Amino acid sequence: MNLAVQCARRGITETRFLPIVQLDAPDDLLKLRRLLMQLRTSLDWTEFGPLLWGWGQHTKRALMETYYLTLHTTTDRPRAR
Repeated sequence: MNLAVQCARRGITETRFLPIVQLDAPDDLLKLRRLLMQLRTSLDWTEFGPLLWGWGQHTKRALMETYYLTLHTTTDRPRAR
């Protein structure tokens, strides 16, 4: 499962998630490491490895978009037609 989806579903707050996107190296990776320690989840390295390999502004932006979409999307609302 995507890291951003896991964070949104487990109740990681925006205050905790946002510094990963806002900070520059190496502080952003330190925040990411602390977030992973807080999640206490096993990683799918086939998904997480490429995320780290391509780490940069584009990857951070995609991670944040996925987080917000998961956080603010509810499945119990009927879709508009």
